[in-house]
Amino acid sequence: MYPLSNLHTHTNFCDGKYSPEEMVQAAIRENFVSLGFSGHSFTPCDMSYCMLPEKIPLYKAEIRRLQEKYKDQIEIYLGTERDYYTEHGEFTDDYDYMLGSVHYILKGRRCYAIDHAESEQIDAVREVYGGDWWGLIRDYYELMARLPERFTPDVIGHFDVITKFNEGGRLFDEEDPVYKNVAMEAMEAILPHCRLFEMNTGAIARKKRTTPYIAPFLLRFLKEHGGEICINSDCHDWHYLTCAFDMAVEQARAAGFTHAKILKGGRFEDVKL
Repeated sequence: MYPLSNLHTHTNFCDGKYSPEEMVQAAIRENFVSLGFSGHSFTPCDMSYCMLPEKIPLYKAEIRRLQEKYKDQIEIYLGTERDYYTEHGEFTDDYDYMLGSVHYILKGRRCYAIDHAESEQIDAVREVYGGDWWGLIRDYYELMARLPERFTPDVIGHFDVITKFNEGGRLFDEEDPVYKNVAMEAMEAILPHCRLFEMNTGAIARKKRTTPYIAPFLLRFLKEHGGEICINSDCHDWHYLTCAFDMAVEQARAAGFTHAKILKGGRFEDVKL
């Protein structure tokens, strides 16, 4: 197994179950090389899952405290998961790294969550798109493609999270050329600005999927176009810190990847899969 690391970690500062220190201690027990925290940045359209502005300085201070306390046992990094709809006013230059993700489609006064519940996806398709799943899919991937217009992430988070509730093609056909082309065009638009995409096993931990993001055809496309990967568990519960990492490694190898990135020594470093 390649050196263990996770850059997508949530705590009770946002929608995670445990404190940052409990997550660090779990990572040490698992012999992690590094652990990156990625608290959800503030999104005014939905304050139920993210860090409220008054919590952000406390979060930063706590992660920096843990960096010092555990520096002889594990490398700890202060990150954030920034959404397309994060307010521009949030300072980001004091983070060690940044994930970029899309969690919502904002239409009129309603914010439709993409990855919170299947019912919200279905509501959006019915209420906004007249039952047309391709409308939701196109809008989602358009936002993904436009992430670099808002900010420049170090890592693209759960790129195809739109498929979270679509195991077995229950909602739409992921083999349809329309779907594949929309997704690949969005990935191609991002690549000049950010080459590092995560493989994300979080939906497996939450019993919504049996395979990681990114889909195999997108992994192959990413490899062919010079992209890179890191493997993350999108961990909200330390019991699942290494959830399905072996499966992700296997799928990455099948797509032609021989290395993945981890944060080590303050920089993104290649490790052999």
